This record gives sequence, structure tokens and C-alpha cells, in this order.
Amino acid sequence: MKYTGRQGWTTSYRDTFNLDCTLSPIICSALKEFKEVLIEKACKGIPSIVTQDLIDQGIVSYTDEDSYQLSEEDFDKVYHYYLDYIDQMIYAFDESEEPCKNDYDFSYETISGEQDKHGVYLLR
Repeated sequence: MKYTGRQGWTTSYRDTFNLDCTLSPIICSALKEFKEVLIEKACKGIPSIVTQDLIDQGIVSYTDEDSYQLSEEDFDKVYHYYLDYIDQMIYAFDESEEPCKNDYDFSYETISGEQDKHGVYLLR
């Protein structure tokens, strides 16, 4: 995947064959940068769905239902919950966090079957 000025983003077959490997590094680095900006710039913008989720769970509540204001303590809870949520997204897209199958105690057996006329192996 590359960016060309006039054409914008161009992709090849290799890029679209395995999109998770193509897009994961892009999404991961963008999320890390987004989190840094949230922390460094003290941006306190939080999606309302995050706030509503915590209100529905009874973790925080509005101080005034008419103005939808949170207490400073509750706002800090929502803010840190949001940062944790971003951390979970970073973990999901970070290839260095991918588990290694050798860390787990399991084994598997490869089973071969007959090949049909389309080249697909049939297991019985």
C-alpha cells in the first residue's frame, strides 16, 4: 500500500489478500499517537457512548440531569476508563503482543484427505 499524490492510496493484490497484516501497523501507530495527544495536550474529549456505558453500569452519574454534567471525580473515572479502552485497542492491533503457540501446552495432528476435482482436500 502506498500513497501517490494524484491517485491517493493505491493497493496491490498483496495488500488486500491479508488486510489484517497490512492495516494493523497503521491502526496501531495511529492509536498510540492518538493516546499521546490525549495525554500530552490534556484533551478531555470523551465519546458520549463511553460515558453512557459507565452511567448504565452505575459507576458514574450526572450531577445535574438537565445539563449532563459529571463531578470532577466521575469525569476522571470516565477519562481513565477511556484511556484503558484505547490501550485495549492498541493491544489488539500490536503485532509484538501476538501470543506464540510455543508458550502453550498443546499439540495437533495434521490430517490429509482426498483431493476433489477442484483441488480441495476432503476430510472424513
